[in-house]
Amino acid sequence: MNKLLIHPAAKPVLFTLALLPFAQLLWGAIADTLGANPAEALLRGSGDWVLRFLCLTLAVTPTSMPSFTSCVMPGWT
Repeated sequence: MNKLLIHPAAKPVLFTLALLPFAQLLWGAIADTLGANPAEALLRGSGDWVLRFLCLTLAVTPTSMPSFTSCVMPGWT
């Protein structure tokens, strides 16, 4: 897994994948498919994706920072 994340193309690929929800919301605004209240649809859609990315980030962080967790919580490996 580490070799995959160290690859030079990993960062641009992950950044592009993270922009896909924005592209979906932008396309919905351009195509006028957001419904009767487009402002609410944009806010709700972006908020949902923010929570998903936050959960993903919090789920990945403990595996990438073992030295920090051992300093804060002794005995935690």
